[in-house]
Amino acid sequence: MEVLETDVLVVGAGPAGLTASALLARAGVKAIAITKYPGTADSPRAHITNQRTAEVLRDLGVEDHLRQTAMPHELMGTQIFATANELQKARERSQSGSVSRRRFRASPAILGESVVET
Repeated sequence: MEVLETDVLVVGAGPAGLTASALLARAGVKAIAITKYPGTADSPRAHITNQRTAEVLRDLGVEDHLRQTAMPHELMGTQIFATANELQKARERSQSGSVSRRRFRASPAILGESVVET
């Protein structure tokens, strides 16, 4: 087993953990980030980014890259990320008229298909 030495161990590689790791690295602090997951998520983990977060990302030099890869703002209200059970409930509400049919039809998610394209 390999032994790694570090000044800081960051547990969790979500937005907070990775941002902390990037800020520590920029400050010259030896840090390692670990996570229980084998890779990146296959679906969004944030729906909005607040102003202060955008400022920190800008300071780290990654804001432009994130803007290029983010979902365009005008499409934010047209997407549904849900389990098949949640989609079935949304479909039932749509058919009863309690949910906008236009919004439901705009979703790329259809029962039996992958919600997120890889």
